[in-house]
Amino acid sequence: MAPSQRGLAALQDWPALRSEPRGVDDTPEAVLLLHGLTQQSDAFDAVAGRLTTRHRCEALDFRGRGESEWAEGT
Repeated sequence: MAPSQRGLAALQDWPALRSEPRGVDDTPEAVLLLHGLTQQSDAFDAVAGRLTTRHRCEALDFRGRGESEWAEGT
C-alpha cells in the first residue's frame, strides 16, 4: 500500500481510503476504529481523544464515506 497523499492510501486500481492516525506512535498497542454504514471516521473524535493518551488509533473512512474515494461505476 502506497500513500497517495497524507491520510489517503490506495492500492493500484482501487479507490483511496482515508485513514487518520492519532495518538502515541511508539506504543505496540493499537486500536482500529471502524464506523457503521452511514457514519464516517469523524464519529470517533470524542472516543479517540480519550484512547490516544495510551494507544495509537487509526480511524478509517470506508469506500465512499467521509473523505475516501468512491469506487468507479458507483
